[in-house]
This record gives sequence, C-alpha cells and structure tokens, in this order.
Amino acid sequence: MQATFFRYMAISAAALLSGVLAGCSPTPEQAALKLVRRLGGSVTAASGTNGIVRVDLAHTAVTDDDLARLARAGGGAAGPLGRLVEFDLTHTCITDRGIESLTAFPLLRKLSLTLTQVTDAGIAPLAALEQLSELYLIETQLTDAAVEPLSRLRHLQTLVLLRTALSDAGIASLRRSLPQVTIQIEPAAARSRRSRP
Repeated sequence: MQATFFRYMAISAAALLSGVLAGCSPTPEQAALKLVRRLGGSVTAASGTNGIVRVDLAHTAVTDDDLARLARAGGGAAGPLGRLVEFDLTHTCITDRGIESLTAFPLLRKLSLTLTQVTDAGIAPLAALEQLSELYLIETQLTDAAVEPLSRLRHLQTLVLLRTALSDAGIASLRRSLPQVTIQIEPAAARSRRSRP
C-alpha cells in the first residue's frame, strides 16, 4: 500500500509539474531564439553563459520589419541578444530602413550586409556601433557618397567593399580617413570592366 501511495504522489507531482510548465511563458532568450528560427536562421550561444553571441540569417527572406521585430524582442544591453557580437544578414531583403534596427545590438563586432539593398544613405546609423570591427558590404549599392559615413566607423579593422560602385578616388579617400583599416576591394581593372555599359 505504501508503494502505491508513493507511485500516486510521483504521478501527481509529474502531472502538476507538466501543467505548470505548460503554462509558463518562454524566457526572453527562448522568444528571441524562436523568432530567429521562425525567420529561417540560427544562433550560437556563448559557452558557459546564457547569451546568444551570433545570429545567422544569411540567405533568408528577412525584411526590415523582421529586423525591427528582432531588435525589439532581444536588443539592448539587457536583452537576450544584448551580447550579440556577430550578425550575418548576407543575401537578405534588408534595406537602408533596416539598418537603424542594428543599433539595438551595441556589442556587435562583425556584420555582413553583403548582397542586401543597402545604399549610401543607410550607412550613417552604423557609427553608433562602437565595437564594430568587421563590416562586409559586398555587392551593395554603395558609391563614393558612402565615403563620408564609412569614415565615421573609427573602430573598424576590416572593411570589405568588393563589387561596389566606389571609384578609385573614393577608395583612396576612405583609406586616408581610416588608415588603420584593411579595406578589401577587387583590382581596378575588374572595377572598370564592371562600370562599362
């Protein structure tokens, strides 16, 4: 009889626990993770901590509105994405409007906006990312008008501008403004072939 009582108590406790857990709201980190996965992406968490340090949304249909939703769900220093240091938005639907949302991730160090619709006008908000050291803007719509806002990114160490419309003069000006930065571009001959009609 005592064995039956303990079995009954164990079943009751399990039922109670599952009922409590079913009614629990997800943690902010779980909600951010769920949103990233729903958008087709993945995350990497830092070992030994609860923080998400990398979000990969490359080659997804992520839009400016999705990025704003993600910033609201997990951005800011205290948010579940507050420790985010790497964000891959390669080949997404991000435009200039979405760039402002990236300021919600203050510790961001590596950012890829390759193959997005970002233009010269969208670069300025990136200056708020004081930890940003690597920026990939391959095959974006940048021209020499991007030199001035890019020059404000004083913490950069690597800037990749392959297949953009920056001229030799624009790149030279950028190199003078950011002498500590390794700026990767394709050879001048390749740029001039691409700019021909």
